[in-house]
Amino acid sequence: ARAEIYGLMRRLKEERFVLAGALYPADFELPANVAFLSHIAPNEHGAFFSSSRFTLNVTRKAMKEYGWCPSGRLFEAAACGATIISDDWLGLDAFFEPEREILVARCTEDVLRALRMPEKMRRHIGEAARQRTLAEHSARARVRSLISYILDRPPCELPAPASDTELEHRERTPMRLNGTTLAAGGTRARDEV
Repeated sequence: ARAEIYGLMRRLKEERFVLAGALYPADFELPANVAFLSHIAPNEHGAFFSSSRFTLNVTRKAMKEYGWCPSGRLFEAAACGATIISDDWLGLDAFFEPEREILVARCTEDVLRALRMPEKMRRHIGEAARQRTLAEHSARARVRSLISYILDRPPCELPAPASDTELEHRERTPMRLNGTTLAAGGTRARDEV
């Protein structure tokens, strides 16, 4: 998968890409249209995910084989309203609805098709993923679900902390990455994908 991603970036010379993560191989050669950030501080993740038109999610081999095991970064990107292009894996559709909340790429052509989609559609998909994440995949929503499973009854309402409203209405300030088309972050790039 990594070779396909690099090939795609070389092929789309007019686009700008950003790779981020600490564990990319030291000897990898990137084309001129690809910027590399070895580390993004956790408090800057939101700005990073809000900075590009698309965020690429490539699932580690072990997680993909196991299934039902999404990266926390997938939810972090979705909570920021990022339009995510992800590889396919067992269980993905239980977390996000393909083509409505997330774009699934099974081959390079699927990624190219996504990159050409109209801006309004792209934004709609990112916002749908954000809404689903805030409603179902936040720590608060997961606690409600856990309580309902334990008590074997419908989810209960939990008292709202003061920060809930702030989280939902907080302005997402993107990083300035000069027209980045696709940002791919990760700390496990050395794993086979």
